[in-house]
Amino acid sequence: MGETVTVVRKVYKKDKDGLSPKESEFCRGVSKGENPSAAYRRIWEAESAKPHSIHVASSRLIKRAEVQRRLSTLQAQISASFVNKTASKAVEDKELVLSKLRQIINEEITVKSEVIRSLELLGRTQALFSDTIVTKESEASSEDLAVQIAAILDQANDDSDINHDSSGDEPVH
Repeated sequence: MGETVTVVRKVYKKDKDGLSPKESEFCRGVSKGENPSAAYRRIWEAESAKPHSIHVASSRLIKRAEVQRRLSTLQAQISASFVNKTASKAVEDKELVLSKLRQIINEEITVKSEVIRSLELLGRTQALFSDTIVTKESEASSEDLAVQIAAILDQANDDSDINHDSSGDEPVH
C-alpha cells in the first residue's frame, strides 16, 4: 500500500532564449523553409505519430513567443547572408565583364559577337553601363513661369492668326 513511485523527468538545459536543443533545431529547420510538421516529426523522431497530433504539436510550438523570436532572428540572419552573397556576386560579375572587355579591346582574345552581347547583358544587370541624364533645376518662381507660359501661348496664337487668310476658313500655304 505505501509504495512510492518516482517519476524521472529529463531536464534539458535551455539556451539564453529559453529553448531546448530540440526546439532550437526545430527553429533552424523552419527558418530554412522546412515544413513545421515535418521538422517536428524529424527532430522528435515521431514517425509513428498521427499527422493530426504532429500538426497540433508543431502549431503549439511555433506559436510560442520565444520560438517566434528565434525564427525572426534566424530569418534576419539568412536574409543578411543572402544580401552579402548577392553583393559579392555582383562585384565578381562586374570584374569579369570589365576584365573580358579589356582583353577584347586589347586584342588579347577574340570572341564571337554573341559573347560580347552576353558580356553586355551581364554588365547591364549590374548597372555597369548606365546612361546619365543631367538636368538643370530652374530657379524661376511660379510667377515667372506663368509669365513665360503666357508669352508662349500668345506667340502660338499670333502664329495661328498669321497662317489663316482673312475669312479664317482656310490656312494660307
